[in-house]
Amino acid sequence: VSTHCGSARTKPGTPPFPGGHMLALRPVRVPARACSRESERPRRRGRPAHTRDPYDTPLRDGNRDRLMGLLTRRAVATLRRYCMETDPTLTLWLESYMHEHEIPLQGTWEEVSGDKFLLDMLKCENKYMQSPLSDTYGGETHSINVRELAERILSIRAHLAEEWRQDLLQVKEDNADLLRECLLSSYKLESHIDEEHGTTPNNDLLR
Repeated sequence: VSTHCGSARTKPGTPPFPGGHMLALRPVRVPARACSRESERPRRRGRPAHTRDPYDTPLRDGNRDRLMGLLTRRAVATLRRYCMETDPTLTLWLESYMHEHEIPLQGTWEEVSGDKFLLDMLKCENKYMQSPLSDTYGGETHSINVRELAERILSIRAHLAEEWRQDLLQVKEDNADLLRECLLSSYKLESHIDEEHGTTPNNDLLR
């Protein structure tokens, strides 16, 4: 048997292997690291079958995740605005936490939707932070109930979702307004061109 480029060649009339026996192939184990990255990613939280529609847009699930992430970020920003008026120490801690645990636009659905951000806060123990007014007024160390903050964010997020739902109902009307404005601007432009040439709009129809 001679080999060429890693493949075996046999002479005519001779068995493939000595003794006329075929070689038994053993299954090859693929290392775990050789698996595709797609299989390593956790499965996204899919919608129940009864809520799916064959006419759904192909990016509906991804849009939903990013919408939830934006909703979570705005809920945190709203809470921060409340804290600026009542508790500056809590505001500083929340800003630091937001900077260290940013909700990304790319990643797993838990990260993009803000669920991981909220779960980490719900599981977090109380934190302690020195008040910025301590040096001036002799204040004590400020205790921060992180779980309570997360619950407030959840409540604000639900309230913002209802506001957004009402605002999104106006999308069709806004689309109609844009088309109407575009048509009016086109009509005015045609009228202006006809006036420069000494004709009237749709002059051919008047003949």
